[in-house]
Amino acid sequence: MSTFVNGNLSVLTETAYGSSPLSSLYIQRVGGSITASNTELCSVSTATYSIPSTMGTGFTWNVPSYMTITSGQGTNAITVSIDNPYFRDNVTVSFLSNCERNESISINVGCNKFTKVRDSQCGTTLPAINSAVYPNPLAGAQAYKYEVTNGASVRVFEQVGSLFNLTELPGGVLYGTTYSIKVAAKIDGVWGDFGVACNITTPSVGSKVRARQCGISLGNIMTAIYADAVIGAQSYRFEVTNGAEVRTVERVKNLFNLTELAGGALYSTTYSIRVAVKVANSWGAYGTSCDVTTPGSPFSKVVDALCGKTLVALNSAVYNVAINGAQAYKFEVTLDGDTEVYELTSGLFNLTMLSGGASYSSTYSIRVATKINGFWGGYGTSCDVNTPAAITKVKSVHCGTTLAAINTPIYADLLIGAQAYRFEISDGSNVKFVERTKNLFNLTDMLGGATYNTTYTIRVAVKVNDVWGDYGTSCTVTSPSLVDNAARVNASAISSNFDAKAYPSPFTESFKINAITLSDEKVEIQVYDMIGKLLEVSCHNVSDLEFQEIGQNYQTGVYNVVVIQGDNVKALRVLKK
Repeated sequence: MSTFVNGNLSVLTETAYGSSPLSSLYIQRVGGSITASNTELCSVSTATYSIPSTMGTGFTWNVPSYMTITSGQGTNAITVSIDNPYFRDNVTVSFLSNCERNESISINVGCNKFTKVRDSQCGTTLPAINSAVYPNPLAGAQAYKYEVTNGASVRVFEQVGSLFNLTELPGGVLYGTTYSIKVAAKIDGVWGDFGVACNITTPSVGSKVRARQCGISLGNIMTAIYADAVIGAQSYRFEVTNGAEVRTVERVKNLFNLTELAGGALYSTTYSIRVAVKVANSWGAYGTSCDVTTPGSPFSKVVDALCGKTLVALNSAVYNVAINGAQAYKFEVTLDGDTEVYELTSGLFNLTMLSGGASYSSTYSIRVATKINGFWGGYGTSCDVNTPAAITKVKSVHCGTTLAAINTPIYADLLIGAQAYRFEISDGSNVKFVERTKNLFNLTDMLGGATYNTTYTIRVAVKVNDVWGDYGTSCTVTSPSLVDNAARVNASAISSNFDAKAYPSPFTESFKINAITLSDEKVEIQVYDMIGKLLEVSCHNVSDLEFQEIGQNYQTGVYNVVVIQGDNVKALRVLKK
């Protein structure tokens, strides 16, 4: 049957009743098999493969890469030489059959004891230094062992899985270096021999800005710009070019932002960025450049927390959203159709800075513009801010207390712009009034004087712009007994000397007040700037003064300090550097 090609298979049935019609079926030969001297090649250097010559003509043989046909190509039988059969593959013969059909027959051969790095990786440069290196897998392999050679250095790495990367080697791996790699496999607990070597080259050390950031406009000028991370990198150097200007920034981590450049960064500007990396104390070459565009000039505005709200005081700071790189801010303030603009290069803005001052119980519409690189940008969105009513009251330190002396000064909370203070004093039966241009009075100022050991209820109203406002909340104060008052007068006579000093002056962070007095009455401290604007008021026990730090938030300049204890007043001047 080896020479059969095709023909008809016919059947005729004979019975006692006669013969059946002849039935025929056309058949032809299909396929065949290769005869092999060896299919297991672990210890074989030559082998032969053949098929019957009667099966066809035009025989073409294909063999695995570790075989070389030494004779017989074009015939029905070949002889091959074998070198390290490190994986299983097919020996295939293609031919034109006697049926005039193109056919092919294969036989699987190989050795399950040898392997090597896949041919597709041999002679190539890895995309990354930690790219996986794959061996040809072996059936039944329990582990793989990689022998990696670089010059005189030979290192071995064992791996249960079928792949590894060069950074797993003890001592790490170098960039831009060719390594020779051989692989052995453990089968049934026994390590086989290493297969043939394969050369693989690591990439040159280098990085670049991540592709997803290239060609885009940053959402914020301070947005972090990332370089592709490099294994073993000690530092990253970012080279930033804008026209003829080239600046660099070095960072330990693989990111920076443009505002870290010497001289800062411009808005609405495209920068070309390249990255170099330091590995093993040597800088590599710059990678490819990447264009990054900064956003348009930003708008500032009053912070949302103040919009639609009422300020605590007429001179409360009006904060705006800070803009990176701003040289100045311009506040456009509108009240009842009248608009004034105030420019500020440092510090905080408040409504009392306006040329006409500020009004109580009013709503101001405020917009903010920003100066960047010498140019003013547009105004941001408008914000309405309300000023408080012109109302004050007796200072809380007096309320609910018994005065040391019947003529002890009683202070009202100071109100900016006040022309006069009206004190309403009631003893439950009578109501009297005392008007003063300053924010203090004493009970003996009342018409008819005051009585000892009496509780008075006091309210305060203020005149602003020639109009008296409403009274604030009430406060009760008790006058001393006659005996206590006499003792206080005697003590005051003994300690008539009063002095106060500010230290250190000049100061850089803060200063303190040292009050020289034998009195235990509270000390009030008022701080004014050089144009007479009240910045701060505080009241302290004498024993607490040494712990009170003043001026932490002040700008550089000269300040007037008024220290008050009872009827004693001391004016000081301090300088902040």
